Amino acid sequence: MRKIISIFVMLIMLPVCARCADSKTYETNANDTFITALSAISKLNFDIVEMQANSGYILFQTKSGNSYLIMISENDENSSSVKISKLKNSSPLSEIQSLVFGKMDEEINNASTRVDKWANTHFVLLI
Repeated sequence: MRKIISIFVMLIMLPVCARCADSKTYETNANDTFITALSAISKLNFDIVEMQANSGYILFQTKSGNSYLIMISENDENSSSVKISKLKNSSPLSEIQSLVFGKMDEEINNASTRVDKWANTHFVLLI
């Protein structure tokens, strides 16, 4: 009975933990956020060790050999949360979080700028 109760508590707490201080919410769906996270990791020259789009995780490694895990969870169809955690206790976390979240913010802002730029462009079809 205790195991069932602890599993139940863990399932309830999982969405709450996804919104802790080491996470950030984006106003994009989980798939777009996943692609943005992959792009940010690539542009920061980190090595992607493993990824799984269905479950929304990315395991990556810095050049110094520290490994980190990004978990992307869907809040609703237009919102998702990104949580970054370290795999070793000795690894610095806040610096990596700042780098990755900053690069993701930049990627999302650049994407919306590109859409706005093309939305005001008129195309002429010559036949």
